[in-house]
Order: sequence, then C-alpha cells, then structure tokens
Amino acid sequence: MKKLLILVVCCFLSVPSFGVDWIKDRIYTSLSYSRLGINYDVGFHYTNSTKISVGYVIKPTLDEEFGGVMGLMAKLHYHHKFEGTSMTRYITAGVGPVIVRTMKAKPKISRADNVGENISTLLAEVFKTIVNDKFFSYQIGSGIDLPLSERTSVFAGYKLQRFHKIFHGIELGMSFNL
Repeated sequence: MKKLLILVVCCFLSVPSFGVDWIKDRIYTSLSYSRLGINYDVGFHYTNSTKISVGYVIKPTLDEEFGGVMGLMAKLHYHHKFEGTSMTRYITAGVGPVIVRTMKAKPKISRADNVGENISTLLAEVFKTIVNDKFFSYQIGSGIDLPLSERTSVFAGYKLQRFHKIFHGIELGMSFNL
C-alpha cells in the first residue's frame, strides 16, 4: 500500500512537468503594428494549423476626431503552409468589446475683445463634444508568415477592422513561441 501511495504521489508531482513542456511549445505571443493601431496577443496553438489568441487593441484616432480606441479582441487564426517552402499563409478573424473615446474637432469661435470669454467658450464646447462609445468590434485579415527560427517568425498581411468606423491597412508583426 505504501508503494502504491508513493507511486501515485510521484505521478501526481511529475504530471505538471510534462504539461509545462507540452504547453511551452503551444503558447505564443505576438506583437503587431499597422495603421489600425498596436495589437499584443497571447495565444495557444490548438492544432498545427489553428491558433486561438486573446489580446488588446490600442489605436489613436487623429483624423477629424482626436482620441483613442482601446479594447480586447479574441481571435482565431488558420495557417496553411506552402509546399516546398517555409512560408505560411494565414487567415484571421476576431471579435471583442472596445471603448472609443474621442473629441470632435474644435469649433470656430468669433474674434472678441475679451480673451477670457474665448477660452472659456472654447473649453466648454470641447468638453461637450467628448464621446465615449462602447460596442463590439470585429476584424478579418490575411497574410504571410515567415519563420526566422524554430520559435520566432515575422508576418505581414492586410487587415480590415471595424471600430467606430471601418479601418483597413497593412499589418506587420513578430510572433514568439514561449
């Protein structure tokens, strides 16, 4: 009975080490930058061609509005390897909640003799135009992944993403298997 108990305890203590080695090859982190903002993902290789990831999105808005978009995105990535080369093409899709915080363009104020009135009017107008929107965002994209080593790869692709408006652009990034 003692031998069985010792065997069970040893097996129980050794299981996490096998699990860590298996998970170590499956977990990855990815950082990408595009006109759509900065994305940082932590993911899991579900199969050799399918990855699941969760990460944040940060995007400044600088056109007719000034502000930023922040959110959390859950993504599914599918990779298909080209035969005879190490390049891999990928398709990705994601969805998640985002918060948009923007200020509209400053209003025109007529010229007056009292500068204090202009400043107070301007500040009142600006603070009235701050917009906070919360909603679900989605994205789709595709591109090419090129491994640099066994654990590191670079990728380039095209991504279409909907925040408070639809944005699209080229995405460049690097991925590391932990």
